[in-house]
Amino acid sequence: MLDRSTLAATRKANAARWKEFWSRSSIVINRGRGPSDPAWQVGRNQTLFRYMLACNQGGEFPLLFNGGIFTTDNPAGRIKGNNNDELQISPGGPMTPDFRRWMFCGFMSQNQRWLAWPALAAGDADLVEPSIRFYRDRSKIAAARARLNKAKGVVYTEPLDIWGLCATGDRPDGLCGHEHLTYHFAMMLEHALIGLRARSYSGAELAPDLDWMIGTLRFFDSFYRAQNQKRHGTELNAAGRLVIYPGSSVEAVIGATNPVDAVSGLHAVADALLALPDSILSTERRAYIAGLRATLPDIPVGERDGRRSVLIADSYEKQYNQWEFPEMYAAWPYRRIGVTVPGTLELARATFDTVQKPWADKVLNHDFSWMPNIVNAASAGYADRAAALLVDKMSDRKAQVRFPAFFGPGHDWLPDHNHGGSGTTGLQEMILQPDAAGEKLYLLPAWPRDWDLECKLHAPRGTTIELTYRKGKIERLKVTPSSRRGDIVLPAGA
Repeated sequence: MLDRSTLAATRKANAARWKEFWSRSSIVINRGRGPSDPAWQVGRNQTLFRYMLACNQGGEFPLLFNGGIFTTDNPAGRIKGNNNDELQISPGGPMTPDFRRWMFCGFMSQNQRWLAWPALAAGDADLVEPSIRFYRDRSKIAAARARLNKAKGVVYTEPLDIWGLCATGDRPDGLCGHEHLTYHFAMMLEHALIGLRARSYSGAELAPDLDWMIGTLRFFDSFYRAQNQKRHGTELNAAGRLVIYPGSSVEAVIGATNPVDAVSGLHAVADALLALPDSILSTERRAYIAGLRATLPDIPVGERDGRRSVLIADSYEKQYNQWEFPEMYAAWPYRRIGVTVPGTLELARATFDTVQKPWADKVLNHDFSWMPNIVNAASAGYADRAAALLVDKMSDRKAQVRFPAFFGPGHDWLPDHNHGGSGTTGLQEMILQPDAAGEKLYLLPAWPRDWDLECKLHAPRGTTIELTYRKGKIERLKVTPSSRRGDIVLPAGA
């Protein structure tokens, strides 16, 4: 039992820690309009969600996407789904207070990313670290899995258990036996990019992670050279390019050749590594990555509805999950096209506008759980579309419990942390989009002119931005350090 002096000291330390946490960042929308305003609700709810993430401060593991340290009982089926019951909440078996959907999946990488991305712009380096450490600490397992597949580097399956093994449908070679997940490797590239961005945002140490980050590239390089050798007798195609087949474009299609998420991720991670100073990246490693970079396939592009658009892949054999929009991975998180790449905004918008059936209805008109449609709209500079999706996702409109940041359920359970994470990231992207190199910072690229805003957000190269925006005009802008003021790209008329 703590004595009074120890208890008082603990309370004081906790108060100081929380004060420091809240000083890092903030987003307030439509101050003064109050709880009846949906945009005001969005600002409050993302703050409450950030509080829920912060309840894991000091945690060894990243929070689980399907509730973190929280979960909700469901007596008599009171909690309803928000996805027209396409996915049943509890198929078979009784409901218990410990219930979570997808518990057998463990750490589902495509969902877990949403626990790290929003923490970057919020300046919450301590909340990003568990996600990076999860990959770092399981890199030996990932290297062993690569060797089982006669490849170099590391390979992480999409579903991972606490030890780094495949959490469901595991095969003797360590890959996942579910056909839509067997060759779904792109998420390890995205988590490598999260780690690389964390260094730029907060100065996080990279040395412990470089081996597995570079290892993700080595796996794609060695594994797919061998696959092409088996099929065609050469490691590369006639143009001297790597051919990624068999692949998956997230969970949208199976049997893909050069899926857009993997191709974009390979380019982005290679570029981010090559941008590191010589003191971090050795001459030998730099030469290898530069050589690999020269062999990477181009992002698949073609014509849809008469407009030049990014495609899911060069080709694919089978459709699977219709809730996905992998083409927009080229815009976010990989920044190959869109607002931050001058000259490509029309390509991003055409890609967004021409998404093909059967995906179109779901990915353009809905956004819950892990769906990144707010981010996608923001990366195409569509303020009105992003705002409408944001209100639908992050306001009280679909709240079923008294604590409004207990989002869900959509694809997952309640609270749904990848719902809050993807929504918060979308909100941050509406306010601020750094380019891939972290050089230019695009301010308010997808912000509705009739929403007031007060915020403090973090950006690459140790930058913070404090902003007051009222009645369609910027009233206050503070950039720290001040030398970065010239890197701000303002919207027209701001």
